[in-house]
Amino acid sequence: MPQRPAREPKQTTPPAPLRPRGTGSINLRPKEYQHTMPTNTTHALQVNQLTTDWLTEHRACKPQLAVYRETFGDSTVPITPDVILRAATAGLEIDWGARHLLTPTAWEEYNRTTRPAHDKYNQTRTRIWEEHQHTDAAIWDEYQHTTASAWNECYQAHTDAWNEYYKAHTSALKECDRDYADSWEVCDQAHTSAWEKYNRTSTTATEKYNKDCAAAWEKCSHASATATEKYNKDHTSAQEELNLACAHALIHIIWGNNTPNT
Repeated sequence: MPQRPAREPKQTTPPAPLRPRGTGSINLRPKEYQHTMPTNTTHALQVNQLTTDWLTEHRACKPQLAVYRETFGDSTVPITPDVILRAATAGLEIDWGARHLLTPTAWEEYNRTTRPAHDKYNQTRTRIWEEHQHTDAAIWDEYQHTTASAWNECYQAHTDAWNEYYKAHTSALKECDRDYADSWEVCDQAHTSAWEKYNRTSTTATEKYNKDCAAAWEKCSHASATATEKYNKDHTSAQEELNLACAHALIHIIWGNNTPNT
């Protein structure tokens, strides 16, 4: 008999929550920066410019260092509103930069300012993850139902074919027992014919079962991939919204109402 395929294991826990502020690496995206550091900034910043050496010293991760170099090369980058907004637009982590750039007092103010944005992000992330889990569960429940139905149909076909074979085989043996010498050849032919019919029927049933399972697998895999793609897109959108909100908060913490035009 064919073996029933096991359902593909799926993820049952949500992705890791947003990395706590103060860990990870800065994200800066690519475009020209033309602003110079204003001379009348507050004392919110510990440094006024970024370099690859500074990022390395503060343990920025390799992928983010690569993005930084791709964006700014190995040049020194003055910290301006334009640079901060470009970093947020790139989807790179503003929280990490704020944690390492701001003074302790400014960092506390930044945390208070961005808390609503983080709360909104976490609520959105939880909601879209639950929606994704619900959708994915329904997809694979359909797969299980389809393959179970196909299995029952296949099993029934095998059983019916076997019963028919056994009945023909038993009948042939009875005929053979009554007149062994004259009927053995007829009995053997009947047995062979019944066995071949059983094999044809069971093979056809197995092939149909495998075909039905393959079609169900393809359909559900595609649907699951589409649902995952939607979740990732929605999650990325929520992250981008959070990063942009954090960027505006950081700009306000540093320059207040004296933010230079970008």
